Amino acid sequence: MSALTLFSVTDPQTPVWHSTDAKAIQDQLNAKGVRFERWQADRDLGANPSPETVIAAYQHAIDKLVAEKGYQSWDVISLRADNPQKEALREKFLNEHTHGEDEVRFFVEGAGLFCLHIGDEVFQVLRAWSLEMTLGELFDNNREQVKESLARNIEHGRKLSGPDVGRAAVLHTQLFRSVQAFFETYDVLALPVSPVAPFDLAEEFPQQVAGRGGRQAQLVQVDPPVQAGQAELGGLPLVQRRAQRG
Repeated sequence: MSALTLFSVTDPQTPVWHSTDAKAIQDQLNAKGVRFERWQADRDLGANPSPETVIAAYQHAIDKLVAEKGYQSWDVISLRADNPQKEALREKFLNEHTHGEDEVRFFVEGAGLFCLHIGDEVFQVLRAWSLEMTLGELFDNNREQVKESLARNIEHGRKLSGPDVGRAAVLHTQLFRSVQAFFETYDVLALPVSPVAPFDLAEEFPQQVAGRGGRQAQLVQVDPPVQAGQAELGGLPLVQRRAQRG
């Protein structure tokens, strides 16, 4: 069984829509540009199938998706109660993160919970598109002088289709209306601009943020400065003030 619940950003404790009907879920997610399907295995998988058995049972569906989207790789992960690495694997999935390319998840058994932050998605799409539009020529003429994170965004912007940008514009409008609703109750929204301490200028990204390293640190610091960036995306004027101690 699948279930989808929608919440408003102005009242995240109260569901505004819920369904376990597959067609209704598909319609809701498709409207947000998210694909939802159910696949049928072509054989009995048994009690504890190997990764090879699972892939073989769904190879027909995988091949169809690969032919349509051109995906290059796929694998199987099993997170059972007796898995000796279950805590490490679980922690990996608990950490919120983003993907620069399509991400497909298919559950053979068990359960999984995924939360989609639509505002974040809009920012990423509009940001990549805007960077390509404004800095694309500079990128073409001076590729060796453009840092890798900026290059990734420009290249991502060039891959966006008209429907991609159009969908982002629709979601942008929804986010803007949510901000309007927020200020019907509150007068001020105060947010940190850069939620990390200063770090060495020679480093493109901080090595640690709240005990997390690697991509997690990059996301918090510059991809994008999430709090201020989303406030601006919501149509808010920003006033920055240096914090003082003592």
